[in-house]
Amino acid sequence: MEHQKPSVFAFNTFLRSLLEPKFGPLGEVQKHKLNYSAWRLGIATTGEPPFEADILAYPLGPFIAELGKQPNRDGDTSTLSAADRNLCLVVASRLGGISGKRLALRSHTKYPEWYAARKGLAPTQSGNRRITVETVRNATFLAPKNERVIEADDKKVIMKWNAQFHVWNFTVEGAR
Repeated sequence: MEHQKPSVFAFNTFLRSLLEPKFGPLGEVQKHKLNYSAWRLGIATTGEPPFEADILAYPLGPFIAELGKQPNRDGDTSTLSAADRNLCLVVASRLGGISGKRLALRSHTKYPEWYAARKGLAPTQSGNRRITVETVRNATFLAPKNERVIEADDKKVIMKWNAQFHVWNFTVEGAR
């Protein structure tokens, strides 16, 4: 029998159990950004998402549609594998104490897949653009190149792989 992937709610519940005793209740933006970070890290390390979700490129960064519809729903953390829990532990240790506002700003500079999905949208326009597993695969260290260029409107995003921290650093050239 094939293992069923846990839900975003299981990840959210586990992340909250790690962080809320120390930092208090997580805000809605924090929940989206932390769960997205776990989803993205899962893709970056295995090539596959740890949970199925509809991820939208909203003005404040990646937005998980299911979590947006039911922000207070608890999930069954017993469905999380050891690898899933480790993803959450990494995310919690690196991003857990960061405010929702700072996490949103971080998503604008650390996630080129978000930037590419927002191409052509006004800064405050929600839109229904999706961030796909494939775009994350191309933007993470599973990508075969150490440098990538994404053209977006009159801007050029130049991404360079930082092997020390396993992240893409990128700069934007062109009109702002």
